[in-house]
Amino acid sequence: MKPLLLLILGCATLSAQPVEGCIFDSVTGAPVAGAYVAIHGATFNDRILRRSDTTGHFRIEVPDAARGKLIAVSRPGYLIAHEPVASLPADGSPLRIELTPEAVISGTLEDEDGFAVEAALVEALHWENGKLTRAGTATRSNDLGGYRIAELPAGRYYLRVAPPSGSLSPVWDRRYVPQFYPGLLEANDDNVLGIEADQQRTLSFRLRKYEGVTISGQLIVPPGAGAADVTRFVYARSVDVPDFGAGPALADAKTGHFTITHIPPGTWVLTSNARGGRVVARQTVQVGTADVTGVVLTIGDPANQGEAGQH
Repeated sequence: MKPLLLLILGCATLSAQPVEGCIFDSVTGAPVAGAYVAIHGATFNDRILRRSDTTGHFRIEVPDAARGKLIAVSRPGYLIAHEPVASLPADGSPLRIELTPEAVISGTLEDEDGFAVEAALVEALHWENGKLTRAGTATRSNDLGGYRIAELPAGRYYLRVAPPSGSLSPVWDRRYVPQFYPGLLEANDDNVLGIEADQQRTLSFRLRKYEGVTISGQLIVPPGAGAADVTRFVYARSVDVPDFGAGPALADAKTGHFTITHIPPGTWVLTSNARGGRVVARQTVQVGTADVTGVVLTIGDPANQGEAGQH
């Protein structure tokens, strides 16, 4: 959110090089003490840093080398404000910078049996350019199931919980698929959350198990395609939810048949890898409410190959 910059009446006249001003809370109008005012150079060591005093006043020297940089104003509990150095008043007039208080969503997660859900990814999403985009700071639930998403501007959000990935999920029940508060598979008007600046909302809920649908098909290894180098594992990765996957499924050594269960609706990419991680087959699958059958992954097909690590 871009800060509002206005001229302050009554402040001292500035010289050409220094910049000074006062920082206020955009909701209460109170001065903000202890805010960091920084100009970032080419490296971290080039950074110039000051803090506002008890009246919200600050003064910082702007070297000529920083004319293409940004002034960043930050304080815990507020959204960061940026202003291009090049847009500062040429006459040295002082600035009024308004910091917007962050909104916060916090709460606890439980499974269907009432136990705390640990290490789940919790994020606030909003529509941006026609797609759901993360806002604020995504977090992972702690050992008590608690989570806290900060640095949110005022807006309308969907709270989504996704399973942990990799080593974080050795005992995760895969029927707990990614879901939106209060336990829905898709974002719609029934689960949108309105939140204002400086508002703190507490949203605690139990996750729901979903059996999902099954994706099945055949992994084909043509003669001469390096069968000994193929792992025969088929991975499913969600396009809609970062770092969320299902499987892997081990394709039958004779028939190549594979089955992956508990797949929620959305767009999925199926891949198979060679030893060492190189993707040798890829297929995109659209999943709805019915099982998906007859998927074919062919090793060595140029149309279905990808780069290493994309699985």
